[in-house]
Amino acid sequence: MSALEIVLVSVCSFLVAGIIVAIIINIYLNKFKVNRVYDFYEMDEVNHSDIVFLGDSLTDFFPAHELLKKKVLNRGVAGDTTEDVLKRINEILEVKPKVVYLQIGINDMIYNRKITCVEIKDRVFNVIKVLQDNNIIVRLISLYPINRKKMAFTWVVCKFANNKKIIETNKLLKEEAEKKNIDFIDVHDKLLGDDGNLKKEFTVEGLHLSIKGYKTIVPTFNNHLEKENL
Repeated sequence: MSALEIVLVSVCSFLVAGIIVAIIINIYLNKFKVNRVYDFYEMDEVNHSDIVFLGDSLTDFFPAHELLKKKVLNRGVAGDTTEDVLKRINEILEVKPKVVYLQIGINDMIYNRKITCVEIKDRVFNVIKVLQDNNIIVRLISLYPINRKKMAFTWVVCKFANNKKIIETNKLLKEEAEKKNIDFIDVHDKLLGDDGNLKKEFTVEGLHLSIKGYKTIVPTFNNHLEKENL
């Protein structure tokens, strides 16, 4: 076997191994999501709040019980897109919250290179419509910035997401929220550094927030929560 053939075989083997690993990770991630929703149903039997924080990993990893002044239910699931939230929306409806603080959409951008900001906005408002149709008040939280320079592997986590697209999506979300008389909680700029990226000390790896990052936006959340007549 020639040197070139050895290189080609090695590259092909590496690609095949990468594909297999990606498939396995995807299978386990989907299994985790299903199990997480079952866990929510179990917790609903002994726990209740009129306020729910709903979203993806940015909500899932948010230590809401430690940092927020009011009791809320954290219904974030790591890896969720807007479509994933719609698939599990019945669990939220069964809780019968009066208010939902919603932050979703970044994974739609991360997983899909071709998705437009308008499409993300429309998908977010598909979720909002279901909640409102069930007489639930929605507070829409802006997408957070990212920092693709945080670590060498950050691009693997952020994939197709970028700050330009995040800013444009937030603009569309805010405009649509104003049209529909929905509170838009804009915390995006509070997390920015001077270079226009998510501050390095506010993030774990460029996408997810550190405790310092969460503590920076918690006062904004608490201000809104204090106004809830619940």
